[in-house]
Amino acid sequence: MKPGVAWVGFAFVLVACTSPNPRSCADGTCTDPSLPFCDVDGSLDGSKDTCIAVDCMPNTFEACRGDFAITCNGLGTDFDLVQCPQGCGTTGCSACVQDAQCSNPTPICDTAQQACRSCAADSECASAVCELGACVSETLVAYVAPRRREWQLHPRVPCARSSRAVTIATSASMAPVLRLLPGTYNDLLSIASPTTIKIVATGATLAGTGRLEVKSGNVDVRDLVVQSTVSQSLRSSAVPRPQPPLPTLAMHRSSINAIPPNNPLAVFNCRAHLDTTQISGDVTRLDDDGTLELDRVLYQSPPTSGQPASIFAFSKRLKLVITNSQLENVLPFINTTDLATTNVVDIAFNTIVLKAGRRNHVRYRRNLRARRSL
Repeated sequence: MKPGVAWVGFAFVLVACTSPNPRSCADGTCTDPSLPFCDVDGSLDGSKDTCIAVDCMPNTFEACRGDFAITCNGLGTDFDLVQCPQGCGTTGCSACVQDAQCSNPTPICDTAQQACRSCAADSECASAVCELGACVSETLVAYVAPRRREWQLHPRVPCARSSRAVTIATSASMAPVLRLLPGTYNDLLSIASPTTIKIVATGATLAGTGRLEVKSGNVDVRDLVVQSTVSQSLRSSAVPRPQPPLPTLAMHRSSINAIPPNNPLAVFNCRAHLDTTQISGDVTRLDDDGTLELDRVLYQSPPTSGQPASIFAFSKRLKLVITNSQLENVLPFINTTDLATTNVVDIAFNTIVLKAGRRNHVRYRRNLRARRSL
């Protein structure tokens, strides 16, 4: 055998053994342009340290690699590694892992979605007030708690008396939210200042002799339960009759239960608007210069009463509007002694349930529209 031939064969074998594998990226690099991305852990192709071809939707999330998000590039031809300061989750880089990393208008961290979202309940906010999906700052809230011996003006340290909290709220340069903290209140909550104030009462109940009275200003109340043993536990009134605009009470997502023989509501020289609210009681009064608007309201006669409840309007310059509501054994009585002014009654798109006769026969009636100017 000639030495030269043996040497050439050996050289050929040596070159063949050192030829790189274009699909391997054990050294962390991919050299073949058609296989641009290194699948280090095999989560994409199934084999570790493998260069793979990429055909993806531009700028979409593919998978996590530790705290990095594997994301399709802008051309859809390769993957980029995007570092995630809050970690990587099922939808890509996590926006948050706790509420402190979120702010209004999306103050709550949804740990399942790894994203900030709007608040859905008062209890989700440090201030205990969620409005329109945002958490209200504690500095804009005056707090009230039942049966406290002392009151202070520090945020989240509640006042002992509702009257003191109302004074604070209505005298502030920017009228804050008045937050009735959960519990039972037996005192009078009276608004007599010409200002705008919002009352948030999630978990709070006016019971016993407790009642709400609006004499001035614009008052917006939500999530209040009234379980009172006094008549007219909810009263919107102003005496003497003030100059326009008249005081306004708006109530939402609340419940008013006047224990018989007490009456739930009285309105005169004021405007009262109630929606998504439940009412139980004998007589609601609508007097001079009163406007009562009920929308999406369930109004029921007290279960212990043998007589229908009534909405009694016998007054001047009245306006009664009932829409999209259900009246169960409740009868409106409307009259006026003043024909020189316009009085409006608009009862439309309601369900009326009447119980009559010895056998307590129930009649259902769908009210389409009954509108009249008296």
